[in-house]
Amino acid sequence: MRIRAAAVNPQDWKARQGTHRLVPHCQFPRGMGSDFAGIVTNVGAGVTRLKAGDEVLGISERPGSHGAFAEATLTDQALIAIKPKSLSFEVAACLPTAGTAVWRALMEVANLEPDHRILVTGCFSAIGRMAVQLAVSSHARVTGSCSATAMQEVKRRGLELPIDYVGDHSVPQKTFDLVLDTDGSFATRGASTLLRTSGGVVLDLDAVGFRRVRAIFNHNRKTVSLRPTTEILGHLVELANRGILQPHISKIAPLADAIFEIATLERAAVNVGHLVIIVP
Repeated sequence: MRIRAAAVNPQDWKARQGTHRLVPHCQFPRGMGSDFAGIVTNVGAGVTRLKAGDEVLGISERPGSHGAFAEATLTDQALIAIKPKSLSFEVAACLPTAGTAVWRALMEVANLEPDHRILVTGCFSAIGRMAVQLAVSSHARVTGSCSATAMQEVKRRGLELPIDYVGDHSVPQKTFDLVLDTDGSFATRGASTLLRTSGGVVLDLDAVGFRRVRAIFNHNRKTVSLRPTTEILGHLVELANRGILQPHISKIAPLADAIFEIATLERAAVNVGHLVIIVP
């Protein structure tokens, strides 16, 4: 696979910090980067769905692939989808991990329905924006937490009641059918008090360590698998092609500057959009 663009996700710099050292099957040292868009250069025996020259997007997840922050990578055909010509490589590279997390959380785990009330924490982050877009397109009633400076844009995106997570901690109690915790805001708080019914659920997208254990014993809290499938990637591509999912790219940088840009993003600890690494 010849890579044209690769998106940086929080899991990438968290892995670099050692946060994922206890995650099963996560062995170090390892190459960084998972989400990519590029061009198929060769296929293995038995691969019939893809051919050399196809423009695709997917996840680099195969022993010896060395990650997506590279000129080329290997991956399994089950983790790849065809990229429409209408989508740029940069936009396509942002879809796999963030899009899969949002799709699995809202459509598979929570079974989101029209008029469901949902709170999205970190709604101005790369993954939070996608969650808001998918929820609004499903006619859910969406509230989001964000910084005060982002509130006006958030309102324009269809949220009912943006909450300033810095200056206003009066989150309405017993209000929501679903809380989508994209940034770990409710790691130690009683998020369950925000649910209006006993069947409500808090979905944790940053579930490592004790958070996974906690979900086993609390029926109101669930974790979300981020592993994509060809079917999910197909849904994401269709939604992006229709303009429903519009990843926000905060910066595009060449591969030669990848280490510097990732380190800068890591120090900032503010994820308002995707950093995309391109390979000239």
